[in-house]
Amino acid sequence: MSIDTRSDVYSLGCVLYHLVTGEAPDLNYNLIKPLRNRNVNISEGLKLIIDKMMEIYPSNRYQNGRELHEAFTNIIKLDERYILLKKKKE
Repeated sequence: MSIDTRSDVYSLGCVLYHLVTGEAPDLNYNLIKPLRNRNVNISEGLKLIIDKMMEIYPSNRYQNGRELHEAFTNIIKLDERYILLKKKKE
């Protein structure tokens, strides 16, 4: 496995995970509880973004800063309430 931009995405995800939970992610990846399964008071969109940043397989993460920026720019579109409202309008 090589180190590339996706490693930086993972590292930033770990920092954000620590900030929102108050706990550092476990060094054993298999013991990290995804944010979507934790009771933390943040938006669903932010949970999804951080979880994707911390995917074990680099190909499942945001591939670069541009993709990550795009996700943050459109974070509202990941929120369950937004998705339901959008479906009602269609």
